[in-house]
Amino acid sequence: MALALLKRTDADLVLPVACDAPEALAAELSTLQPFAVEVVALWPAFAGRLTFVQQALWPCHAGNGWFRATVPDAKQVIYEVCQRPVATSLPLLREAMAPESPHAAGANAPDCATDSPRRACAGKPHFAVDPSWHMLLQECPRATADKATKIRKGLKQALGPMEAAAILGQYRECALRVATGGCQRFVVNGNGVTMKLANCADAPTL
Repeated sequence: MALALLKRTDADLVLPVACDAPEALAAELSTLQPFAVEVVALWPAFAGRLTFVQQALWPCHAGNGWFRATVPDAKQVIYEVCQRPVATSLPLLREAMAPESPHAAGANAPDCATDSPRRACAGKPHFAVDPSWHMLLQECPRATADKATKIRKGLKQALGPMEAAAILGQYRECALRVATGGCQRFVVNGNGVTMKLANCADAPTL
């Protein structure tokens, strides 16, 4: 499995993914949308850095895992993330995304169409994850796993958008082959096990 960067041909929108078949995923997305998607970069040994890449690009998130950034800017962010040792990647990213002062979190959001993702990271607050939030997700076989889009939507409804982003930062989103052919995007935990939304009475709600 590799870390790959996909791009829409009609706009400066990029999609970082951990995928075992990035070309197949790009082709699949191209058939489902009115625009073409192409693979613009590949890092074969860095699939495990996807979470850190998504966190670094998050201020430019445009929805459904896509980020509003040019390919050179996105590749530079990914390069910098991949150069950091695994043990220090998360603390360094948290430090980069922390507001400079108690008043910084209330500042206007950066213009992601013109600012680079690295500059945009300066004002992003960090959310602590409540351990009970993990009860909203449960491990399952790939055949019964929910699509990543369904999980994101469910977590946003239950927790709120920023809280959902915080907990998803502790999982990975991967493009995996499915029995019907092609690839679909799923959420997996640190052991690579696919996840689905929990259907239990004790799952927390806000």
